[in-house]
Amino acid sequence: MRGLRLALGLVGVFGLAAAAMAEPKIYVGGGVGMYNLKIDGGGSSYTPPDSTGTAELTLGSGAGDFEDSAAVWRVFVGYQAYKITESKWMPLISLQADYNWYGTTNSNVPPAGQNGCRTNAQCQSYKVNGDSWELSVRPSWAITNWLDLFGRIGYNWYNVDVKPRWSSGQSDSNDAVMYSGGLAFNLSENVAIFTEYEVVDIDDGDLDTATINLVYKIPR
Repeated sequence: MRGLRLALGLVGVFGLAAAAMAEPKIYVGGGVGMYNLKIDGGGSSYTPPDSTGTAELTLGSGAGDFEDSAAVWRVFVGYQAYKITESKWMPLISLQADYNWYGTTNSNVPPAGQNGCRTNAQCQSYKVNGDSWELSVRPSWAITNWLDLFGRIGYNWYNVDVKPRWSSGQSDSNDAVMYSGGLAFNLSENVAIFTEYEVVDIDDGDLDTATINLVYKIPR
């Protein structure tokens, strides 16, 4: 709920700012890259299947940390407004909505109280994947005619699915602050390619992504 309130507040602030600006432009795009999920103490607290076949993997508790990487795909749409003045210190402000899909990791994690495993059979193997929605404000500054520096700050609504071997697994759904930064290379007036590094401060860990993206600004 607090994430929803903040997101609505961002929309309201952006709407007031955009009303004072001229010639807004809508843009769309997508990208691909890698994400790294770290769960502090995750994966080491595991209850094997009982007589009903139910197992439990508790995130955020136990002896060891979980950390793994896999591919991430994203699509986004944004609303860009021109600057009120031409001052180089005045950023161009955009409002952006993203959908991210996190590919599947495969990891072996030692049980509680054990620092490592000599064989895979001594570890609990499980898969992690998920997705998220984001809403953010994106200020950008033109360094040259073809190079922009930008950042984003907003909220991420994520769902992380953890599936231990031979069990149904569990999901962790929540919202968290996200922030990112990157460089955009303008190939033409309406087409750009950019690199971005993003951090989501999830419960008991971090969800980081590094992507390369293509964006198209729809002409008015």
